[in-house]
Amino acid sequence: MVNPPLSLSEFLHRPDIPFEPGQTEQVLAVFLKVCEALQISNADNDQAKEIVRTLISLAISGERDPELLYRRVLDAFKSDPN
Repeated sequence: MVNPPLSLSEFLHRPDIPFEPGQTEQVLAVFLKVCEALQISNADNDQAKEIVRTLISLAISGERDPELLYRRVLDAFKSDPN
């Protein structure tokens, strides 16, 4: 199991980007689900950090639905040739 990078935890607790009750745990669950799907086991991995950046970007843009977050992040990485 991968522990999320500190930047994701810090982001999820920022007062200027409010999450509804339970959404913080949902975003963390999305991170873990994406890492599992991509077989990433190290949170210090560059891909894991990019997953965090993508999740943060989507959340800042207003996306909160965990299934949509999961699909959009996973799609971004499946289409990435690297």
